[in-house]
Amino acid sequence: MVATAMLPRRILRCLILLTTLIGAAAASSPAAAASGSEAATAMQPAERQIVTERISYDFQGDPFHAWLVHDASRPTPRPAVLLFHEWWGLDEFAVEQARALAEAGYVVFCVDMYGMQPSGENIVATTPQEAQRLSGRLYRDRVWMRQLATTAYLMAAKQEQVDPRRIAAVGFGFGGTVALELARSGAVILGTVSFHGGLHNPSPADAARIRGDVLILQGTKDPMVPDAEIDAFEAEMDAAGARYEVIRFSGAAHAFSNRRSDGWNIPGAGFNQRAADLSAIQVGLFLQRTLGGPTPGRPRITDQE
Repeated sequence: MVATAMLPRRILRCLILLTTLIGAAAASSPAAAASGSEAATAMQPAERQIVTERISYDFQGDPFHAWLVHDASRPTPRPAVLLFHEWWGLDEFAVEQARALAEAGYVVFCVDMYGMQPSGENIVATTPQEAQRLSGRLYRDRVWMRQLATTAYLMAAKQEQVDPRRIAAVGFGFGGTVALELARSGAVILGTVSFHGGLHNPSPADAARIRGDVLILQGTKDPMVPDAEIDAFEAEMDAAGARYEVIRFSGAAHAFSNRRSDGWNIPGAGFNQRAADLSAIQVGLFLQRTLGGPTPGRPRITDQE
């Protein structure tokens, strides 16, 4: 049920059954066994105190800042999620997802991959051309991408609210690629989730460095991630003996999880309600299994409408 908070309010009706499903998964999870008292606490009714803190740091001399989002009413340290934004930058959609996951009980480190404007605000693209330019420099230099993501990971692990032994990475689109590159770097993360992210890997052998489980969520009508790219990804993961799942949603285009994508006027991109619903179920189960996160309740929904 964790990831259901990432969706509009009306979606929750078809996902209430997750409480039973994920509760069963939690009972069989080694990580959950280690956090039984935490799960019991999560079931108690309490008024949430969602806190958003700005965390500033430098990377190669350039200033960056992330948002640390968590529920101050819950005991710490807690399992954490590194959240990597779409190609637009650290925008409202990314922060909504961070807040929703925090409401479900995770500590979320919402990473900025583009840096800051002179005004001190995050750089956020306003056109596809600008987004392509910003993301393109990182796509072309995977070493830089990994180093920047690793810097954010290490900064997140230092936060007192975070259990550094229980960290996962979740990314959307461009951010899905970043999450995978962080995993391929050998970072100690227990799980990696890519929502409609690019799977191309210039260094296929690095799949052997992935330490945790991987969940890939793709649409069958996503022209940005063709079948050949998915096949190559599966081949390199199989060769490495990595633990992964690729789930494809029929009829879903690129950016199927973001309701705003219908207004982008980008061919091959668009919101898909069914894929959003089903991917939420998969991510909720995945985070529960890999992190042993809080037993789900019924978190307040961050409505995108």
